[in-house]
Amino acid sequence: MQCSGSCKARGGSVENIENVCMVIKSSNGFGRIRINILLGFFSKFGSFILSYISLPIALSYLGVNYYGVWIVIFSVVAWIYNFDIGIGLGLKNSLNDALVKKNYKLANELIATAYIFLIAVSILLLLISFLLVFSINLDSIFSMSNIRESEIRTTLLVSVFFTIANFILLLYKQLFFAVNLSGFAAVTTILYQILVIVFLLVAKYFIEPSLLIVAIIYGVSNLFVGVFFTLYFFKRNDVLKFSFSNYKRNHIKSIGGVGIKFFIIQMCMLMIFTCDNIIISKYLGPEYVTSYSLILKTYQAFIMISYIILTPYWTLFAEAYYQKNTEWILKQYKKLYTLFLLMIIAVIAYSLYIQPLLKIWLHTELKFNKYMIYGFCIFVIIRVFIDLHAVFLNGIGKINVQLVLYLFAAIINIPLAIILIKHFNMGSEAVIFSASIAIAPMAIILPLQSLVLFRNIAK
Repeated sequence: MQCSGSCKARGGSVENIENVCMVIKSSNGFGRIRINILLGFFSKFGSFILSYISLPIALSYLGVNYYGVWIVIFSVVAWIYNFDIGIGLGLKNSLNDALVKKNYKLANELIATAYIFLIAVSILLLLISFLLVFSINLDSIFSMSNIRESEIRTTLLVSVFFTIANFILLLYKQLFFAVNLSGFAAVTTILYQILVIVFLLVAKYFIEPSLLIVAIIYGVSNLFVGVFFTLYFFKRNDVLKFSFSNYKRNHIKSIGGVGIKFFIIQMCMLMIFTCDNIIISKYLGPEYVTSYSLILKTYQAFIMISYIILTPYWTLFAEAYYQKNTEWILKQYKKLYTLFLLMIIAVIAYSLYIQPLLKIWLHTELKFNKYMIYGFCIFVIIRVFIDLHAVFLNGIGKINVQLVLYLFAAIINIPLAIILIKHFNMGSEAVIFSASIAIAPMAIILPLQSLVLFRNIAK
């Protein structure tokens, strides 16, 4: 169906889309945000509980040795999800813009272009991955004398296939994000984990332990959820349709242009936030990694909470910006700043009582110095403050400044951490202080950029 801003569709489909896209203009705007936040919390909490249920089931089914191999395989193939070169985020921004302007013809073209381009990328990834699996000496990597190399290779191939298939299907989440249903997209993770648990229980009682079976369980569960919710989205909003005829090569630039920038930012964030343990292990010793990683895990809860709260605002801020609805943006930021102040109090309070709280959780005494806690406290506050303004800038696609700042942070982070360890005799706290210093310029520059853009709207 070829649609434009003035087209009419059967069954009120256009009305459904417009109800979502024009939410800023109604009194239901904050209601939708609240629903998305509540669904986000439900999803994250539910995922947390279900992951703790599925882990022992998988462990008891596979046994210690097989489970260790599966974790390695799962970790390796999961990296594929990082190579969509920003198409997902680019689609979310461009599609939301098209829907706000009621340009449904453009929306359909963007959807088709994103899917077809991602299919092409996926075929390339599949070929490269299969070549790597057949060319690498797997025995030297896994060092498992009691597991056949052919079994590991087959499991890897199956895992790669399912991961790349799901890599394409995961675009459905960006579609839900684009129509302000981020909470709904988050809940799909719970269905996936429930399916995994059910299939693992069936395998545990009726099938011999097998890495291949576990790979199929995780792959099929994800595939089912992806197919189901992709079909559900297009059925619910049948003014939006996927068709090969809607593919427009010129849209790759509009989707991929901002998308590649998001991709570079994501890669920089991975470099900043995932190299910690490697640096600590190399320069201080692996024994220092345990306390650092456990404390980090507890502080990540604050970042996760802020992510859940801020996610629904991405597309809503974009809509308000294009509609020049400064009053709504200002009203929401007043609420967000209030929540930020409450989070600062919560982070400081947690930092003051972290020792007894960790003892309750771990049932053992964890050794660390107070400077590490200071570092984590500062880092979380800076990171959440940055995200508070980045969500507005990301939503409207103004990310060039972020791109430069993240590249700068990624370049200086590791050398700075090494300098703090070697020349200032700091321990593992050097890593978190280094990350805080690296991202600190963003806490000054991004709010200023947001203020300038906000004033431009008001003119």
